[in-house]
Amino acid sequence: FQAEDGIRDDLVTGVQTCALPIFTKLSSGESQFDIEEVDVKEFFKQLKLQFQPIAENSSIRFNTKISMKNPYIYADYNKLYKVLIILLRNAFRYVPEKGKISIEVIEDGQTCYVKVQDNGPGIPLEKRKKLFNMYDQNLIQNKLGVMGFALSICKELMIGQKGDIWLADDSKKGCCFYVSIPVA
Repeated sequence: FQAEDGIRDDLVTGVQTCALPIFTKLSSGESQFDIEEVDVKEFFKQLKLQFQPIAENSSIRFNTKISMKNPYIYADYNKLYKVLIILLRNAFRYVPEKGKISIEVIEDGQTCYVKVQDNGPGIPLEKRKKLFNMYDQNLIQNKLGVMGFALSICKELMIGQKGDIWLADDSKKGCCFYVSIPVA
C-alpha cells in the first residue's frame, strides 16, 4: 500500500476499537438488543456515505444495490451497523488499489440477505471453518495483522438479532460474506 496506508491503518484500528467494547459486553452478558423496524434504503445510504470517500481515495469501486419489495427489516440498528462496518473495514483493508467492493441487498419475503463481496486475497480454505469462533487460538495471521476476532463478534451480534452471518463457500477470489436478518 502506498498513500492509502494511513487510511487503511485507521480502518484496522477502527475495527479493533469497534470490536473490543462489544466483546466485553457480550462476554459479560450485558449486551441488550433494541430491535426496531429499520428502513433498509436509509440504512445503506448512511453506510455508503461513510465509506465512499475511502473508496475514492483508494481508487476502489464501491457499489450498492438494493432489490427489496418490503424496504423494512427488524434489527438493532446500531448493532447491525457495527456488523457491516466491520465487514466493510475488513474489505477496504484487504482489497487492492483499483479493487472492487459491492453490497447487494435482497429479500425472499421473510428474510433480508446482505451480500458483501470483494476481490481481495480471500481467506484460506483451512481457516474458514473456524473464522467465527471467538475462542479459537488459530486466528488468521498475515502481514496486515490478525483477523477473525471481530468476525466472531459479528456472529454473536447477528444471532442476538435473530439473524446470521456466514462466508460463502464458493468465493474463489476475494471474500463474499452474507448477513441475514428478518424482514418487517
